[in-house]
Amino acid sequence: MAEFANYLFNAKKKKSGKDSGKNLKTKVQLQYLSGVKTVLFDEHKALAFTNTCDWYEELYSGLRLRASVAAIARGEAISKKTVGFSRKTLANCCRFLMKQENEGLGYEERCVILILFHAVGRGGEVSTSTWNSAQWEEEREFLSLDWGELKKGQQYLMTFHPDAKDWVLDVYHAIACYLIGGHGKAKASTSTSATNGINWILKGYVDMKDGGASTKVSSILEKCYKSGVEGVHEGASSHGLRVTATDDMVFNPLLAIFATIARGGWDFKGDNLAFQYFTAKLHVVMAGKVLAGWQDPNMKVSAPTIEAFKTTTNQESVDAFCASLFAGKGVPELNEPRLRGFRDAMVASLLMYYDDVKKELTLQSKIIMAIHGAAREHDIDLKTLSEWGTAVRYDFQAKNAANMGDADASEAKRAKMAVKMLSNIVSVQQNNYKDLSCKVDTLLENQTDLSGKVDTLTENQTYMISVLDEIASRGQNPFPQGTKRKPDSTAATQARAAKRSPSSLSSSSATKPTVPTAFDRMANSSRVNAALNFSNCNMWTCADFVLGCAKQNQDVDKATRLQPWLGKNLAPGKTSSTVNTMRGRCKEVYLALRDRASADQKIYFKPSKYPLTSAEKSEWEREVESFIPGLADDLITELLQELCGLNSIEYTPNMKKEHGAHIGGIATIFENIRKIRSDMAKAEEAAVAAVAEASNS
Repeated sequence: MAEFANYLFNAKKKKSGKDSGKNLKTKVQLQYLSGVKTVLFDEHKALAFTNTCDWYEELYSGLRLRASVAAIARGEAISKKTVGFSRKTLANCCRFLMKQENEGLGYEERCVILILFHAVGRGGEVSTSTWNSAQWEEEREFLSLDWGELKKGQQYLMTFHPDAKDWVLDVYHAIACYLIGGHGKAKASTSTSATNGINWILKGYVDMKDGGASTKVSSILEKCYKSGVEGVHEGASSHGLRVTATDDMVFNPLLAIFATIARGGWDFKGDNLAFQYFTAKLHVVMAGKVLAGWQDPNMKVSAPTIEAFKTTTNQESVDAFCASLFAGKGVPELNEPRLRGFRDAMVASLLMYYDDVKKELTLQSKIIMAIHGAAREHDIDLKTLSEWGTAVRYDFQAKNAANMGDADASEAKRAKMAVKMLSNIVSVQQNNYKDLSCKVDTLLENQTDLSGKVDTLTENQTYMISVLDEIASRGQNPFPQGTKRKPDSTAATQARAAKRSPSSLSSSSATKPTVPTAFDRMANSSRVNAALNFSNCNMWTCADFVLGCAKQNQDVDKATRLQPWLGKNLAPGKTSSTVNTMRGRCKEVYLALRDRASADQKIYFKPSKYPLTSAEKSEWEREVESFIPGLADDLITELLQELCGLNSIEYTPNMKKEHGAHIGGIATIFENIRKIRSDMAKAEEAAVAAVAEASNS
């Protein structure tokens, strides 16, 4: 054995490559020696009878010492050490994974590396977490579950907390994306009777061969390295996540070293059973806050909550929205009291970062499309999602403002930063209240003006009824027998005619509303009175219509008689009165949509701003397709309410099903309103004419 040990010490590598001719690593020499010793003891059982084997221990220690000294003298490393990386590098990896072509796989991989980072876990341990052991701590606002450490065969509590800065490293956001848009349909494993009925969190990492889960995690980091993700070094492995998390904890001056030991599951000889039993959870939680980016682990961290925007009026739709986001994802526990709080925290996190994620991942990302789908399912406007997200963000920042400063800064400096943050929130909220107050004042003014119009209309109707009754009575007996009507003076006739003129019968207060109604906006066209039903000629959607205008550079503000517009019935060269009328009405629909657009959206109605590159064009088209349906829906709703008011019937949303959301559908409603108004005007003129004729006779 001594000769074999000496052989190992002097042996050289023979394989080709950069390591050819080099000595064996220290640990490799010791592994070979230990292997031969095992075979020797198996063949000669008598060697294993003694409790100690001094000669072997001396031989082993001597080889280790000689090999280590020689390696140091050659400038080599005694062993390969795992190297971690920075939080910025970890964030770069998460961004890359969220943007890769296979979105579902990217969502899963981001979730895996963030769970491992926050749990200070080894690669294989990610396969041990289950929804069965998960619990939402309502009072302390964090997720806890049992974490299995396979190397030492032990299990202890692990907690997860929301990130202090953004969505990229937020583990709540990562789990939500994984469940909704990734491979998140967790299954109950049925591979063995022991695991039957267990709902694994990361089902794709369960029941793998020894080392399989760890290798799979390492392959994620290797993919990041090969794809050129900044900061990822060659040979990065799953154990590097554990090193990264450890560095984050030990370099926080406000975190006790025992909290780092407890979070990582390391043995500590100074520990005792009672101390571990009473304080382990406290220290695990404190270290978890540091890993989530919070500077002072002694302060409470409040999770994002839907209570920031939930009211008695929207409570039902909010609850339905939260439930539908995770419906059918294989995690029924999220709807149980035990984890419903965590489900709502994930929804709040998605909404808080909704605008940021939409900007970075675009509207076509799976997570944004899923959020939009759930919103439409429950009649929630997309603009409302942004408003809810802002409310969650302000509430989250206000509750945690004192813990968002720099850990190295003084307590006074961090307090000053907290005051500044709260001041900014209050300032924004005050501006929002001012805008809301102005809108309420305008609404009250319009309501007062409308009330005056209604009163005037009621008086006119009453007067018209009395006039018609008078005409009917005169038709039966115009004048009493033997009497003769005295001719009116010229002044009296003119005064009566002026009083009963159409303008006086339909007049109201001189104040006009600042924003015209949908019908009045469309009725400004000089061609609007042409008798033409064009509903079958314009079946394109409003979004296609606006995009078509942009693509063909059709600027309605510069439209001329010969400008082509769109569609086979509006082709270049056609200048008949029918086509001109068609163009005019298309223009009015276009203007009606533009009037309803916000300041940021109006740029999409300017064909001169249409981009030149294909990537920018695709982004332009996605934006138009996202907000035009909402504008069209508002326009149709307003027109239908106008139509119902004229017919004295109650408006219901189901009426929209009878009309398409295309140009033709809008035109059909418009035609009906125009016809009813025209008929009413003719009836009014006929009544006035009859009164005038009766007066003159």
